[in-house]
Amino acid sequence: MVFEFYEDYFEESHEVGNATIPYDKLDAVIETKTHFYLMIAKNQGYMLAKENMPDGLESFIREQVKSKIK
Repeated sequence: MVFEFYEDYFEESHEVGNATIPYDKLDAVIETKTHFYLMIAKNQGYMLAKENMPDGLESFIREQVKSKIK
């Protein structure tokens, strides 16, 4: 799975297809010490490990979804 992050949305792509998710359509964002969970529904989301993120991406995600972080 590959994620690309833009100002208003992020894209997830893999060999079967892809999805474009606007940040304002996320149900919630859960942040732990090691991961972000970008929830598109109460029981469905994307898990992103912080250890694999390029410099600056953690802050970018926090800024884009600050109203959704739980």
